Amino acid sequence: MRNLKKPIVAIFTDIYLPGVKGGGPIRTIEAIVETLGDRYDFHIFTGDRDLGDAGPYEFIARDVWLDRGSYKVIYLSPEKWSLQNLRRLLDLLSPQIIYLNSFFSSTYSQKLYLLKLLGRIKGQILMAPRGEFSAGALQLKSLKKNIYLKLYKIFYRPSLVSWHASTTYELNDIMRVLPSSRNIFVASDVSLLKITNMISASQNLSEKCVKIVFISRISPKKNLKFAIRSLKNSKFSAIMDVYGPVEDESYWESCLKEGENLPKNVQFKYEGALSHDKIRHKFAEYDIFLFPTLGENFGHVIVESLSSGCLVMTSKNVPWNDLEQDGAGWNLILNEEDFLRELTQYSLLSVSARDAKRKSAIGYAQAKFDPSVAAEETAVIFNTLIDKG
Repeated sequence: MRNLKKPIVAIFTDIYLPGVKGGGPIRTIEAIVETLGDRYDFHIFTGDRDLGDAGPYEFIARDVWLDRGSYKVIYLSPEKWSLQNLRRLLDLLSPQIIYLNSFFSSTYSQKLYLLKLLGRIKGQILMAPRGEFSAGALQLKSLKKNIYLKLYKIFYRPSLVSWHASTTYELNDIMRVLPSSRNIFVASDVSLLKITNMISASQNLSEKCVKIVFISRISPKKNLKFAIRSLKNSKFSAIMDVYGPVEDESYWESCLKEGENLPKNVQFKYEGALSHDKIRHKFAEYDIFLFPTLGENFGHVIVESLSSGCLVMTSKNVPWNDLEQDGAGWNLILNEEDFLRELTQYSLLSVSARDAKRKSAIGYAQAKFDPSVAAEETAVIFNTLIDKG
């Protein structure tokens, strides 16, 4: 049997393993290369340091290709992200697909689109905005983003870019921001999460206290400050524990000040960042994941919470907008009083009622999320673009 050469897919991302501050896209890319590495020759281009870090990762060679089994990765130092060097590396690699995991990244997306526009690089460009086009996300640093979008639209050639939307929700965001776009594919984010290996819903629940958790990057987009403020007038006993890397120091300082204003019946603590392998087990220790995000294209952390039996109280800016009707949580408008009202109602539930809701959350995750289907959907996108090329 002939040993056919695998198609080459170049993946660009600002942050990759061992970085932890890049959030869901890190997990998605890891899952893609691990589940589809037998079909495609993946090469990951990424930065040499975690988000916000002054120095590079320790004990990792920079600016050379490293073999990781199912993929290869190159950690580029800041000076190596030049137009000239990116073109040189892509010429040597000759990928069929150039997969960009950010629209606004000045590190690579803007440069690679320019090179494509000028005809200096080959390969099909596949753009994954990763939630950047949600209304909430566009509100952050809006002036800078609006200026770039206006310039981009002047030079935008829809035939040069294909799009990967994680949900129909994100597809609508893309069409709202760039209505002339043509080739938009919808495929759920791939995950290594095994929903069949469920964490037990049973735990020592208590009617005396509502255990609330926030697990995510600490940045304005994730809206932790709103979550804290929603508890400022609470009358029930609660704990609120926060886990996650601090992405924005000034924002975190403002969150701490809000925490100091909480009433005595709410215990507020910061527990630091969690390694990914501990997240689901940590979720299982709590009643509710309080996550009033400004926008998610998918929300790996939501699936992790639900699959652990932890109810999700989130905004309507997520693709999982049927939580309440399935008994798995709440999708609310971003109004602090509405969040407090639902939290108060939950505090009145019996242990048996709370346990029933935990089981509903797990059932929701089992019914809604199938990692193998997501992987096949992504493979269809790759194959379509390869055939087109």
